[in-house]
Amino acid sequence: MTLDLLIAGARVVDGTGNPWFRADVGVEAGRIAMVAPPGGRHAARRRIDAADRVLSPGFIDIHGHSDLSLFSFPLAQSKLLQGVTTEVGGNCGWSAAPLNPDMEEQVRAEHPRPEDVPWGLHSVDRYLTALGEHGIAVNYGCHVGHGTLREAVIGSVDRPANPFELATMGRMLEGALEAGAMGLSSGLIYAPGCYAPPSELEYLAAIAYRRGRLYASHIRGEGDTLEQAVAEAIAVGRRARGPVHIAHHKASGRPNWGKVARTLAMVDEARSQGIDVTLDQYPYTASSTDLSAYLPAWAREGGTRMLQQRLADPLVRPRIREEVRRPVAEAGETADWSLILLACVRGRREWEGRTVQEVAELTGTDPVDAVLDLVLAEGGTAQVVHFGMSEDDVRLVMRHPVVMIGSDGSSLAADPAWGKPHPRSYGTFVRVLGHYVREMKVLALEAAVHKLTGMPAARLGLDDRGRIAPGRMADLVLFDPEIIEATAGFADPCRHPLGVNLVVVNGVIAAEDGAPTGARPGKVLRACWANCGRNFPPGGRNLLGPS
Repeated sequence: MTLDLLIAGARVVDGTGNPWFRADVGVEAGRIAMVAPPGGRHAARRRIDAADRVLSPGFIDIHGHSDLSLFSFPLAQSKLLQGVTTEVGGNCGWSAAPLNPDMEEQVRAEHPRPEDVPWGLHSVDRYLTALGEHGIAVNYGCHVGHGTLREAVIGSVDRPANPFELATMGRMLEGALEAGAMGLSSGLIYAPGCYAPPSELEYLAAIAYRRGRLYASHIRGEGDTLEQAVAEAIAVGRRARGPVHIAHHKASGRPNWGKVARTLAMVDEARSQGIDVTLDQYPYTASSTDLSAYLPAWAREGGTRMLQQRLADPLVRPRIREEVRRPVAEAGETADWSLILLACVRGRREWEGRTVQEVAELTGTDPVDAVLDLVLAEGGTAQVVHFGMSEDDVRLVMRHPVVMIGSDGSSLAADPAWGKPHPRSYGTFVRVLGHYVREMKVLALEAAVHKLTGMPAARLGLDDRGRIAPGRMADLVLFDPEIIEATAGFADPCRHPLGVNLVVVNGVIAAEDGAPTGARPGKVLRACWANCGRNFPPGGRNLLGPS
């Protein structure tokens, strides 16, 4: 047999968490054809000598937001060049489908490059089909967003769904799951998800569970109400009887630092009771969100247009201003506007990279008024980066045995239309391996790779990915553990990493020596099995590195 590709003499970290071993790895017809002792004579059309570099499974981004950006950037440069071979989108309660005409009009108005998108995404099936026809460099699957379902049925309205509306959302969810959605996601700080009672989430999660799918939640608060929000997510799993995944776990706002010790203990207790709870995180002390998320939920009812009308109303705006001065969901305390960086401001590009406090001083306004003016002018397109987390918390969460890594970012190429995004889109996975493994020794290399590969594959039911073994899909990353480094920072976030030498997707070289090859071998992944979220080990092994 002549192999398509042979990677010879690699230090194989196979994704299971087991110690690395030296091997030759051969690829044929998109799959791993052999894992053999080094030094054998194997015919191959392309041979790469690994020297002392590490070969691992391709990284799986369990929490991404490339939903529509893949139409603009099908090579997925920001993810691909750090070794990501699979991404799951549709997170935080928003998915690219199903959109009704009014929703599509709003999304089109807010999208940086609407001409790239084949609109008419009225179903998850239509969306995934369009993406597959477009061609992408990485594998991609998606959840369906609870907020998207809710808005499609009842709009952005602050009230419980009535029985008919709830049943309609349930039927739409069934259709999305039938089309291959990997699960149901919620975004409970965002409108309209924030208006939903727990009973609504439990009803819809139970539908996902009946198909063996996952409930993934951006919980209702990550600051002052963190513990209550984690308890609510766990309760969904307990009452609906299925797996829960908590997104980008953190404690935001200085008064809340240290709370993650208690929330991780809550997860441990839930798992000891048989409730299948897992988490993900990104390896930064700053978050990123819409600037409008800092405004009260009642002001966001009805969507962006209604919010802008309220901000323009001299009788309503003072109430909004006063409430923004109080503790907010993302900050967990009265916001320190000097810690909130403007990432995308289409109308004033010169403000990108400046703090809200700096913009207030430049314009001679109060910081809260500067925020309200920006949301009034920009609608839902103004994006910010918020420095609100503790480094000690990041490390504590990372060490937990059921925490995996998700970027919470998009697949991008440097483009002024996207402003200055959070560097997590360009650096999440390499930052774990360079900063937290090599430099800080928070995790052993094998444990970190497991969190990037085998663990999310198991959580998502991707039985043929996430591990280097014969018969598995040939999603592979070759990197130098002594060099790998995230070069993207908050001042210059669109920089690609160092030390990633080769990225193979479905047996095809998609990136080499720090550049895409132009190939689009990625597959659209549709869940068609009934084990998504159900094959994660109930206890989890201790794969921690030195502390």
